[in-house]
Amino acid sequence: MANHPRTPDEITLRQLLLQSQEYLRYFLRYWYLPLVVGLLFAAFSYYGKKDVKPTYNAKIAALFRMDASAKNNAAIVQVFSKVAQSRLVVENTLFDKVNIGEKEDYFINHYLNIYQKNYPDFIPYQLPLDFSFTNNNILEFDELHRRVLNRIIKKITTREADFTDGFIHASMEEKVGLLTINFSSPSEELSAFFVEYLAENLKDVYEEAVLYPKQEGFDILSGQIDSLRTEIKTNYAHLVNYKKAQKQGTIKPSKGFLNTEIKTLEFDIEMGKKQLESLQEQYAHASRELGQETPAIIVTERPVLPLEAYAPSQTWFIIKGWIVGILVAMFFMLIFKVISDTLKE
Repeated sequence: MANHPRTPDEITLRQLLLQSQEYLRYFLRYWYLPLVVGLLFAAFSYYGKKDVKPTYNAKIAALFRMDASAKNNAAIVQVFSKVAQSRLVVENTLFDKVNIGEKEDYFINHYLNIYQKNYPDFIPYQLPLDFSFTNNNILEFDELHRRVLNRIIKKITTREADFTDGFIHASMEEKVGLLTINFSSPSEELSAFFVEYLAENLKDVYEEAVLYPKQEGFDILSGQIDSLRTEIKTNYAHLVNYKKAQKQGTIKPSKGFLNTEIKTLEFDIEMGKKQLESLQEQYAHASRELGQETPAIIVTERPVLPLEAYAPSQTWFIIKGWIVGILVAMFFMLIFKVISDTLKE
């Protein structure tokens, strides 16, 4: 078998080792560059996180009824998880009154005071010193109150890059029917109370939006059944009286008229029975549907004070920034070395 000469593009092991030694000497010669860049990144990471305040996370977990008849439990859990982060539920909760720091006030005022104290730039425009929400009628709010309300609702329902807390996070496990709602803030009382009230408002909104129309229709159907039963009983009473009069001959109208009235009542009673049977079937079906869509909710976990504080480690951020800075510097040094060697060739 003939030996083919090696092409100039092939790299031998010796050449690879020599090249590696050259790159190693290059990095050792300029060792201070990764160090300086790493320190700059560490300082930037520290100053970016030094003002982050400790937060308190509150969690409430609810287990939904799961049985053979409630085949739409997965959909119910999904609805609850979405509604939990809806503007309607958040608004209802913000305008509930609660005692925090020995002061009873709307949640929105407690929320605003706590975040203005911990993050002065939370509201991006100047507020008067005596600014607060004095009523819960949004239609009466002026422009400033509406802007503040929208800012807070956006903060609660959306995770923002500048904050690691203050928003609702709802997670679900459809297979087991478990819904978990988390809420964190710089105040453990705000976190604990807010998630509790939010869960209550969530249930009320669901019942009002989904169950109330069905319950109203269910009640109308029940009323129709009662009315039909009364009508059948009345017709029965008239029929009994007419038959008794026919037998005794105590009614003056002609016999033909009496027979016609009796036949009409018998027909009305028969039709009423069939209609009643149909309504009762609809009633039973509506009752099953209403029962399936009325979730049996078992709260398995509630927030209990005191909550555990979480504070990001500044040491970790410094080390992380330092390592990232070194890697970035070495990457650009390597790119510069490769380009420089290529141009020399």
